[in-house]
Amino acid sequence: MAIFILRGLSFTENEIFDWFCSRGRLDEIDFYNNFLLSDKVLKTFNNENNSEKRAFKIDKEPNFDTKDGFVIDGELAALLFHGGAYGSKYKKEPKQIKEKARLFCSQLFH
Repeated sequence: MAIFILRGLSFTENEIFDWFCSRGRLDEIDFYNNFLLSDKVLKTFNNENNSEKRAFKIDKEPNFDTKDGFVIDGELAALLFHGGAYGSKYKKEPKQIKEKARLFCSQLFH
């Protein structure tokens, strides 16, 4: 059984971060490794009270990538529809799958 937990992070306005973010240049400040893999962020996503229920464990360096917000639901729908190496067990019409992915993104990102 897989457990999927979502948590959000927010931080105060920062002129330098805003400059890099607005220009799509977060890679220049190594944002993904410096922030997303920082101890504070990892502790936020991991449940320290119960070590058996870890949100995730980093065994190797992840490959972060940015996506345009307009395509995320389509990529999720494609993953549901096509599945992995052995196909998808989720047997619904493509229109239903696309709507489910859209609703998921709507709930996640408001």
